[in-house]
Amino acid sequence: MRKSLFPAIFSVVALLFFTTAAHASPRDDVIEATSRLASASSYAIHIHAPQSGMAGAIEMHYVAPDRYRMMIPGAPAQVIIGNQMYMDMGGRTMRMPLPAGTLDQMQDQSRIREAQQNARIESLGSDVVDGKPASKYRIVHADQPDAEVTLWIGADGWPMQMHVDGKDGAATMRYSRFNDPTLDIQAPD
Repeated sequence: MRKSLFPAIFSVVALLFFTTAAHASPRDDVIEATSRLASASSYAIHIHAPQSGMAGAIEMHYVAPDRYRMMIPGAPAQVIIGNQMYMDMGGRTMRMPLPAGTLDQMQDQSRIREAQQNARIESLGSDVVDGKPASKYRIVHADQPDAEVTLWIGADGWPMQMHVDGKDGAATMRYSRFNDPTLDIQAPD
C-alpha cells in the first residue's frame, strides 16, 4: 500500500497544477493561482486522505526547482532531489532512481495550460478557510470526468485548500509557507 501511495499523492498534487481572488472569469482566477503556485520558490502541503489508512495527515514540502520531502505517518521520510529518491531505512539511507519523467509531467507547462483550457471551471462563490475569506471553485477535467476538484483561493491569490473526490477516494490538501526561505531540503547523509 505505501509503495503505491507516493505516486498517487503526486498525482493528486499534480491536479492542482492542472486546476488552480476574483478576476474576469473563474478560469482566469484558477489560471492566475496556478501560475502563482508554479512560480513559488517553496510551499508546504498537509494532505488528509482517510481512505489511505494513514494514522494522520501526510505532509509534503516543495523547494524549487525539484526538491520534495514527504512525511507519511508510520513510514520513513522520503526526499526527492531531481530524479533521485532517498529514504532512511533503519538508520541507513537508501537511494533509488525515479522512473524517467516522473517529475517532468508535473511541471510540463504546456500540458498544464491544455488541461486548464479543457476543464469545466465554475465559481461556487465565497467561503471561509481557517477564518480567512476565500473564493471557491469546482473543476472537472475533460480527461477525468469522474473526479471533482474543489479549490479555495485566498484574497491574496494563493491556493488555500483543495479537495479532490474521485473513484479512488477523497483527499483534502491545505497549502501554506509560500516562498518560505526556511524550507530547506537536502539529501540525507
